[in-house]
Amino acid sequence: MPVRAWLSDDAVNADIKRAFASEAAAKFFDVDEIGALLDAFLGVKPRVSHPIWFPRHQALLWRHVWTIYIFIRWYELFFGA
Repeated sequence: MPVRAWLSDDAVNADIKRAFASEAAAKFFDVDEIGALLDAFLGVKPRVSHPIWFPRHQALLWRHVWTIYIFIRWYELFFGA
């Protein structure tokens, strides 16, 4: 499945950004950290130095973004947050 390509699409990105800043995300994650993770995946350099920014990790960032996004969407769908 072309998940990495889907995550790079602007329409999908809009919902990922919304989900990463949602109440559901805040219950389980540090929203600043997952926002920095998404920025690093999209190639936006974070404002502060961050370990996920290293280029050797960039090829794997989509997996983290996808996993967190799917968890948040699952929680929103089944628990209505």
